[in-house]
Amino acid sequence: MIQYSLDAIVGRANIQNVLLGLYNEQGLNFSKKGTTLVIRPDTLMPASYITSNNVYSMPDLKGVLSLELHGLMNPEKYVEEKGNWFSHNYFNWHPIPFVKNTILVKAGAKIEDMHSVIVSPYAKIEAPGFYEDRAFDDLCKVVIKNWTFVGEQAHIRTRYLKDGVLTVGPAVIGRNCMPGGACDIGPGVVMEDGSTVGAERFHGVVEAYTSYAPHYMHSEGVIPEPLLEERIKLAKVIIDTSHRLLNTDYEGREVFLSWRTGSNNIYVSPNFPLKENSLEYSDYNVRKAVTGNNPIIGVVFTGLSEGISKIFTPNNMARLLFNRVTTQLANKVRGEGALKKMLDNLTGMHVGENSDAGLDTFIDYLHPELCYVGNNVKIHPYSGMPVHAYRTIKVGSVIQHVLSLGILHISDDCEFGRTLFYPGTYIAKGKKFGKNFTLHGVFS
Repeated sequence: MIQYSLDAIVGRANIQNVLLGLYNEQGLNFSKKGTTLVIRPDTLMPASYITSNNVYSMPDLKGVLSLELHGLMNPEKYVEEKGNWFSHNYFNWHPIPFVKNTILVKAGAKIEDMHSVIVSPYAKIEAPGFYEDRAFDDLCKVVIKNWTFVGEQAHIRTRYLKDGVLTVGPAVIGRNCMPGGACDIGPGVVMEDGSTVGAERFHGVVEAYTSYAPHYMHSEGVIPEPLLEERIKLAKVIIDTSHRLLNTDYEGREVFLSWRTGSNNIYVSPNFPLKENSLEYSDYNVRKAVTGNNPIIGVVFTGLSEGISKIFTPNNMARLLFNRVTTQLANKVRGEGALKKMLDNLTGMHVGENSDAGLDTFIDYLHPELCYVGNNVKIHPYSGMPVHAYRTIKVGSVIQHVLSLGILHISDDCEFGRTLFYPGTYIAKGKKFGKNFTLHGVFS
C-alpha cells in the first residue's frame, strides 16, 4: 500500500505557517497516533525549537494525514460555518450535480471533471470556503476525481471539533470512488481509485478497489414467494438499459445473459458468458430468465466504460425530476401518515399500511418502482434504499466498471436500525436488524 504524507498533499511550508499563526512561536510537543499527528503546546520546549528560518522543526510526516490540535484559544471559531440557514440548505438540497459542483469549486474544492462527478442532495462536503475562518484553507484541501459518486447524506469533513480539540486534514477522493450514503469520513482521508465507504465513520486510507462497510451481511437463500410483478418490472429495466448499451458500450459485440444455479443474480456481459448457465441476449430471453422458476432479483452489467452513470440515467428527464422532488418531499415528512405514503407511492415505490420508510432516508429516484415495502415496517432515519449502484472492481490485473441494479423487497412486520440496503435484496416477514448494517441478498 502507498504511504501518503500530509506534507506531500498540502505542503510542509503550509503546515509550518499555520502552526506559527496558531501557536505564536510557543514550544510544541509532537506525537503520532495512527494517521494523525498530535500537537500540544509545551512551555518547557526550548526556543531553539524554532529554526533559523522561523518555522517549527517538525517530525517526519510519512503516513500522517491529519493534525490534532490541542490548547487552541477559542477553537469554536474555526468550525463556524459561513453563510446563513437558507444558503446552506439550498446548497445541500440542490438536485443538479453540475450546479452543486460549481458551488463547491467556488468554495475552494478541486473537482477534476464537473460533468462526471455526482454529489447527491444533502451530501455535505467541507470545502475551504465552507467556513467563516480561513486559517486552515491550505490544510483542508478537497480533491474529487473523475466518475466519483457521493451518496446522499454523506459527510466529508476537513475539520472536526470535540472537547476543545480540533482535528483538521484534507480529503482526497480518487477516480470511480463511492463515499456512500450516510458515510462520515475525514478529516484526513484518502480514497484510492475504485474504493467504497459505507454508512460508517472513517478516516485514513481506503485501498484501491476495496470496500469499507459496517456490519456487511450477504446471504443467499430460497425466496418463499414468487415476486412476479416486481420481477416483470426488473425485466423491463434490464431491457431498457441493455438497449442503450447495445448502442454504446456493447455496440458490435455479442452479448450474453448468464447465471449460477441457485443464485438470485443474472449477469449481462459482452463477448462471453460469465456463469455456468447462459443464453444469448434477446428481450425474450431476458423475460424468460428473470421471470422463470429461479427467482432473479438482481442484475450485474459488466464490461462498461467509465461513463456508465450517463448511460443508465433514464431518457424521461421530466419523470426523473418528478421522482427526485417527490422523494425529497417524502424524506422530510415524519411518521407513517397518509401524506408520506402518498408521496412515496407517487414515484412508483410501494409502501404498505402503517409503514415508515424513515426521515431523510435515501430512496432511489431513478427506478423507485423496484422498491417494495410491506405493512408495519419501521426503518430508522438516514438509511439508504438504492436499487442501483456503480462500482469499479479489479479482476486480476483488469479494471472492470460494473452496474448493479435489482429489486429491494421488504416484507411485512420488519424493523431496521440505520441500514444500507444493496440492490437485489429480499427481507422475509418479521426480520429485525440493529443499527449500522449493510444488507445484500436473500434473508428468508
